[in-house]
Amino acid sequence: MNSDYIIRMIEQFIQAIVAIVKARKAGNYEEAFHQIQNASQRYLQADIITLLNKTPEQLLEYFKSGTKYFDAEQCVVCADLLYETALICESKQCEDLSLHAKILCLHLYLNAIPKEKQFQTQAYMEKVSDLIKDLEGKTIPETVREGIHVYRKALNQEIP
Repeated sequence: MNSDYIIRMIEQFIQAIVAIVKARKAGNYEEAFHQIQNASQRYLQADIITLLNKTPEQLLEYFKSGTKYFDAEQCVVCADLLYETALICESKQCEDLSLHAKILCLHLYLNAIPKEKQFQTQAYMEKVSDLIKDLEGKTIPETVREGIHVYRKALNQEIP
C-alpha cells in the first residue's frame, strides 16, 4: 500500500477523533455519535451499533477476518471509537451501554497494544489503566479479566 495513502488515512482518522471529542465535550452528543457512526463505516466498514452488540470474544473474532491473526490497527481504531461511545453514553446516563462499550474497548486494547509497538504509547497505556480502574468492582467477562493479567505480564507491568 502507498505510504502517502496510509499517512493520509491516519491523519483523517485523527481529525475524525478530534471532531468527535470536540462535539462530545461541547455536549453535542447526537453530533458526536453521528460522527462515530460515520468513522466506523469509513474505517471499519461496519456499523458501530453492530459492533456494540457483540461480546468481547465475538468482537475480537470479527477482526480476524477468517484467519487466526487479528488486525491490531483495526482493533485500536474500533477501541478508540468505542471509548468515545462509552463517554457519550456515560454523559447521557446510559450506564449499562457505557459499561459494555468500555468492556469491549478494553478487550480490544488489551489484545492489540502488546502486539504492536506503535500503540505502546503513554496515552494508550494511561487509557488502559484508567479503563481498568473504571471497571474495578464491576462484573466483567472472565476473558477480559484474563486479558488484563496477560497484558500486564506482556508489558512487564506490576500485577496486583
